[in-house]
Amino acid sequence: RGPRHHHIHESSKGGGPEPVHYNYNKEDEVDVCKGWYCGHGRECRRGSDGAPECICIRECHDKSKEICGTDGRRYTSHCELHRTACLL
Repeated sequence: RGPRHHHIHESSKGGGPEPVHYNYNKEDEVDVCKGWYCGHGRECRRGSDGAPECICIRECHDKSKEICGTDGRRYTSHCELHRTACLL
């Protein structure tokens, strides 16, 4: 898959970013997450009801650039930093 470029909006509920919805077709069994963007540190997975849902990334594969977080910890990548923030 190529890179996806989507925009994100803030939730009016104050709970953080909501998934951005782009042309979701309930009949699309091949990839229910096609067109969904969940935000940094999160990924889309098929939920128990078959609809897309955002969860924290389970594993980061990119370990290319170490980064320091505002919590004073070092992370192996931007992905790990955002994944940790999601899990908190």
